[in-house]
This record gives sequence, C-alpha cells and structure tokens, in this order.
Amino acid sequence: MKKIFAIALALVMVLSMASAFASACKTGPFDWSCATSTNKCGKATVEVVPYVTTNSACNEVAYVESDCAAAINGENVYYALKLTIDKDIDPEWWNEVKLYVSVAGMEANVGKTQIKPNPPTTAASDASEDGWVYYYHLAKGWFEATEVEDFDIATVMNKSVVKEYAKAKVCFYLESKNEFNSATVGDYLITYEKAKDRLIVANEDGSKVVFYMNAKTDKIEDIDVVALAACDTKDAYIKEVLEFLGLGCGYGVCVTEDAINANFGWDDEVKSCFAWKTQNAMAVVDSECVVAIPKTGDASVLAWLF
Repeated sequence: MKKIFAIALALVMVLSMASAFASACKTGPFDWSCATSTNKCGKATVEVVPYVTTNSACNEVAYVESDCAAAINGENVYYALKLTIDKDIDPEWWNEVKLYVSVAGMEANVGKTQIKPNPPTTAASDASEDGWVYYYHLAKGWFEATEVEDFDIATVMNKSVVKEYAKAKVCFYLESKNEFNSATVGDYLITYEKAKDRLIVANEDGSKVVFYMNAKTDKIEDIDVVALAACDTKDAYIKEVLEFLGLGCGYGVCVTEDAINANFGWDDEVKSCFAWKTQNAMAVVDSECVVAIPKTGDASVLAWLF
C-alpha cells in the first residue's frame, strides 16, 4: 500500500510541474502532462510606433509619437519599427529569431515579408546592462539606438503614402521556433531520436540513460543504461536522471513528442500592429484650435458676418 501511495504521489508531483526551455539558463522543472512553451530567460519584443509631424523651434519638421494618427488618401503616414532585446536574452532563443513586416493600404503594400539579416547585435554572446534597442528602416536597414544619447528618430522614420485609408495598417512580427533534437540542459546532453522513439540523457562522464517509448501509447516501456561510468551504479544513475527530468518512476509515464518539444524547445510569436484612424481625419490642423458647433438657441454662425 505504501508503494502504491508513493507512486501516486510522484505522479501528482509530475502533473503539477511547469515546463522548461533547453538553454544554458533553464534546468527545469519539466511538465510531461500538459506542457507549455514558457521561457524564464530574456526575450525580445517588437513594436510599431505611430508618429505625426509638427513644427520644431528650428523651423524644421519634427515627429511626435501619437496613437491618434489618422490616414488620408494621398497623404503620408509615419511610423517607426522598434525592436527591444532583453539584457538577459537567451542565446539559443535569439539564434532562432525571424523578423517580419507587413504594410497594407499604402502605395507600396508589402505582405508579411521576412527582414534579412537580423540586426547586427552581439546579444547572443555579450552582456549588456540595459539590453538593446534597434529600429528598422524599410529602405536603410537596421539602426542601433541602445546607448545613443542624441539619437534622432527622424533617422529611422518610415513614411508611406496612403492609398486606401480604411486599410492603412502596419505590422511587425517576431518569431522564434525550435523543434527539439538535442541540447545541453543542466549537466546533461539530452537527445531526442524521433524515428526510434527514444530519449537519451548523457552525463558529462559518459553515462547514458535511454528511455524507450511505446509508439502507440507514447509511454515509457523500457529504460536502459549505456556506457555506464565506473563510478556510477545503474540504479543510482537512473534514479538521478528520473529525478532531474521529473519522470517519477519512469515506466508508464507519457512522454509525447509535443511534450518533448515544449520542455526542451519553444514556439513563440510576438506581433505588434497599428491601424491608422479613419474618422474625423484632417491633414493639417492646429492642435489648440477648437471648432465648436453652435448649440440650439445660439446665434447662427452666419449672423457673425453681419
């Protein structure tokens, strides 16, 4: 009875664990019941930032960020494409990043198109105190604004002539996906051989535990030790690996391909879009000028002419 209770308790503990990410900064816990693609390491975000033009003190055109920007056929709309990279970005996640942009309702419409290459950041290898900030210009490419005190947003300002104001929209996408094959997780090299339905966990001293899954049920039906190091014992090493992976007693635990990919891989998407306003749009207006409509009972507007 005690043995049955212990096994049941181990399975409950497994079912309550969160998912993992195969990288230098993740070592579990793992979820074999309903795995998700949660990443505790740093990532990156994208943003479409709308702007409007205004007069500056130097008699030049200046740009002001505004969520109230509107689209008028034949007029320009202005926007920046901003990429922010966390200071603790995970190298493996960043290496799989793909960036895309789409433009609709403009004279130069662009469907979802990949930006190549990615910004020339050293984020995958070097540390940064505050992370990295980049802007993408559709014609000029990437500009870094991380530590540029006098950075001028005009340098990276995109402008597009509106063709169909009701469809005026820009989207910026970031995708990072890794279907797991092999990676170092903690002190182990974990390899998934999909064709053979087996998961191999190797220690740095050469010891290997091989989990064989039943192709029909996806449950572990056999556990074997290969190239066991002299200082290890078979049972002790299997127990060590089972505890690390959160697999309870091992036998009979479901280890699906989806769970493996979620625990050791990832599939993330970040998307930012801005659709320009279409109601009450005016090409040029004084923001402090208020045009009031006369209320019932007020003198006619024409009366002021006489």
